[in-house]
Amino acid sequence: NPASEQLLNAAAELGFLVQEEAFDTWYHSKKTYDYGRFFDQEATHPDAKPGEKWSDFDLRMMVEKDKNNPSIIMWSLGNEVEEANGDVRSIATAKRLKAVIKAIDTERYVTMGENKFSQRSSGGFIEIAKIMDVVGMNYGEHNYEAVRRAHPDWKIYGSETSSATRTRGSYYDPSRILNHDHSAGRRYEQSDYGNDKVAWGRTATQSWTFDRDHAGYAGQFIWTGIDYIGEPTPWHNMDRTPVKSSFFGIIDTAGLPKNDFYLYQSQWRSVQD
Repeated sequence: NPASEQLLNAAAELGFLVQEEAFDTWYHSKKTYDYGRFFDQEATHPDAKPGEKWSDFDLRMMVEKDKNNPSIIMWSLGNEVEEANGDVRSIATAKRLKAVIKAIDTERYVTMGENKFSQRSSGGFIEIAKIMDVVGMNYGEHNYEAVRRAHPDWKIYGSETSSATRTRGSYYDPSRILNHDHSAGRRYEQSDYGNDKVAWGRTATQSWTFDRDHAGYAGQFIWTGIDYIGEPTPWHNMDRTPVKSSFFGIIDTAGLPKNDFYLYQSQWRSVQD
């Protein structure tokens, strides 16, 4: 989802660091009508080069449009792309897309967000990771040590982490970690004690502590900064519920901070501020 000019200008003004991401899928669609239908088709735009695929053209347009914005530190070729599995086609695709970027910008890193690290530390997807300048691990903390031992020279960061859930001002059972709890007693709310999370994720404290204690892990992108409409996990895909907003944000849809906002602030903010 390439960013708008307005978003990137705001990020530059406010001092945000941005990883701009081109694709959510490659040639295998995640949804019936998504971009996978066009990925390998020849681009018909009047500005397309002869023989250029839509994926080449759209990626080139993104980088050429935003290459002078100082907020951008990395370009991403995709997030949780299932077909990026190390077979011949996926390796050729990763190399082709990286070359599109490098023909325009040789300074910034090329990366991807890969959730296969959450399941294992080896496999064909490692061959894709080898092509990247920086390796993004989605929910891969428990496999980080094995990956680091096998690839001590890799630059690694958390491309998607935490997936903690919370409702602002709603407090529930602080004595234990609540793992993907959508029982009736929850009343469609998650706990703002910082003890709720999804099955595949970690609480804010858990993901931040891991980041803090591993010097070779270059920070994390938290899922997510602000609540959004959709994915009301742990009631996601439960059609008979009244829930429509996600619980992942450290800020709610009204722009008001939840408790974990202050946890992160306590760790990152200078005492001199």
